[in-house]
Amino acid sequence: MQRLQLLLFYFFLAIPLYAQEAAQVIMLKGSVLLDEVPVQKGERVRQGSTLVTAKGSFIKLKFKDQTILSLGPNSEFFVKSFKSVNEKRQNKLRLLKGKMRVLVNQHARDGEKIEFTTGQIVLGVRGTEFLVNSSQFGGAPSSDVLLVKGSLRATGPGFNAFDLSPGQYFNSQELMRSGMSAVKTLGKEALNKIKEGADLFLPDLKTSAGLTNLGQALGVVAGGVSLGSGVVGAMTKVAGAGLSKDSQKEKKMAVPSKNKESSNPKKKVAAQAKKRNTKVQGTLNFKYNLKKEKWDIRDAVINRAQ
Repeated sequence: MQRLQLLLFYFFLAIPLYAQEAAQVIMLKGSVLLDEVPVQKGERVRQGSTLVTAKGSFIKLKFKDQTILSLGPNSEFFVKSFKSVNEKRQNKLRLLKGKMRVLVNQHARDGEKIEFTTGQIVLGVRGTEFLVNSSQFGGAPSSDVLLVKGSLRATGPGFNAFDLSPGQYFNSQELMRSGMSAVKTLGKEALNKIKEGADLFLPDLKTSAGLTNLGQALGVVAGGVSLGSGVVGAMTKVAGAGLSKDSQKEKKMAVPSKNKESSNPKKKVAAQAKKRNTKVQGTLNFKYNLKKEKWDIRDAVINRAQ
């Protein structure tokens, strides 16, 4: 009896630790599992939970410390630890695969530890916004990291810990291979474009075609930034996430016309001339070949038809 009471005591003691509430679902699109069960908007996410998003799906969480985390399609995220010790945060969160974007609104105080792990990289956060990808490339972990604002400390095997500045980004495999020369910096205009797209995710920096130059891929042009078509697909593939209604309308309007005449200036002019000639013939009730007449006669006939 005494042994049973002891077991029950430890059981009830462990419940608050496991059930510690970490975040709430504030936005959801598509199919997302929370501990293998479909999740709904407004649900609570607890310490020890795992989130998995399906293709074309997206979820946004608001943590109890006001941190906002967005998880992209085909992603898996683990809330390893979210707790407070002596009123100081001790949070450890892990992106197992896929894409995430994080905004830590409350700066870390002395004695607080806020860590995000991706592959073999550990990111120590104070107060910041950053984007991360986690995948396998060539049979080894590959992580992409971009710091949007604030400060971020990166640690991992094969390199000395260092602090990122806003606009800097790297791929972990290149970092372990080449050292600090693998850390690149975005231009101001390209960085501002990413800041404006609050629900956009980072395109994969390491691909079968080589290492993506993010600045070139974003396509900085005079007077603004134009996202390259390949990057747009990678950054906005979340079923319209990050695209306003106006942007979607502009995208539809930008679809090239299938009219072959409009793409050929000579054919376009000929078509307009034919249209005017037809109008003149219908008005004057006889066939009139404007091509054989002098310009002054053509103008007079056309003006009369109008």
